[in-house]
Amino acid sequence: MARYISCECHYDFGMSERFACMQCDLPEERCTCERFCNLCQGDNRVRLCYDGLYYCQECREVCELSVER
Repeated sequence: MARYISCECHYDFGMSERFACMQCDLPEERCTCERFCNLCQGDNRVRLCYDGLYYCQECREVCELSVER
């Protein structure tokens, strides 16, 4: 059974913005928080996004969320 995820989060920061974890306020490479997708609760290939939360690749694609480069 397929799961459908609805997301209305469309925001695009410029390349100079740094993303920080909402919980510890550190960038992704220094964050030691438990990482799981904010939408589906999965832990496969999660990355930090502009809102300070982690999302898996599938949810990022559905919601058109970008990760820091």
